[in-house]
Amino acid sequence: MTKPKRALFVCVENSCRSQMAEALARIHGHGVVEPYSAGSHPLGHVNLKAIEMMRELGYDMSKQKSKSLSEIPDVEYDFLATMGCDDQCPFVRAKEREDWDIPDPKHLPPDQFRRVRDLIQSKVRALLERLDQPHPSDVDTREHDTFRSEQMPRSFKLTILRAVWAELVASARKAAPFEACGLLAGTVGQVTKFYPMTNIDASPEHFSMKPEEQFTAVKDMRRMGLKMLAIWHSHPSTPPRMSDEDLRLAFTPDVAYVILSLAMEPPILGVYRVRDGVPERIEATIAETER
Repeated sequence: MTKPKRALFVCVENSCRSQMAEALARIHGHGVVEPYSAGSHPLGHVNLKAIEMMRELGYDMSKQKSKSLSEIPDVEYDFLATMGCDDQCPFVRAKEREDWDIPDPKHLPPDQFRRVRDLIQSKVRALLERLDQPHPSDVDTREHDTFRSEQMPRSFKLTILRAVWAELVASARKAAPFEACGLLAGTVGQVTKFYPMTNIDASPEHFSMKPEEQFTAVKDMRRMGLKMLAIWHSHPSTPPRMSDEDLRLAFTPDVAYVILSLAMEPPILGVYRVRDGVPERIEATIAETER
């Protein structure tokens, strides 16, 4: 018997759209999917209108609760759907991602709310038909690898503005003896913006970024017309090499992984991309001014 695929549905509050998607996947996808839902800023309870609309279909959502991304399993999902709320979940591992662009029905009258529910149901059913087939990555990964290489070509080089470099060093020193972490953004391979993140693990050996801060940073990148170029963290007392823990967490495609080591003075930088779990060092330079 084929193992059910993991499907994750995400919206901001995890109170309405993503909750209904999870419930509909349970109704229609028994044996096909193992559904989950979560929110970037969970409301804490499920919308009463959503509960009533699902009751019309014979499903009781009254015992479900609104959850954050940190409360769901830390695994690679086969499918991730966002509900059109500008939350792309860049740090959730997923083989396939889609934005369903579902309008938020929480303030709509019952007939319009019902139409949104039915729209979600049609998308869930289409998803289940697709997930019931082998995923391309289960059969042949060459096509996926080609996509990655087009996004980050082999000649990829990373340039970091000196002002950003100074921010990285200051952040690493402030966090020591724990690892510091953050996101690096810019355009055309040049890092012009640093988004420091809270390391919720508070550990000298590994890090986890606060989900709410990740979403805020990604939205700010879009507003400023920037792209996420790299995920950054510090090594307080070890060289700037990717550890087994770093490789285990290197699941975001088409970005560089930047490590700043405080093991010697001045600090040393290591920049990598990861293909099939294997780190490859890439060229990085510090620039005085923006191109």
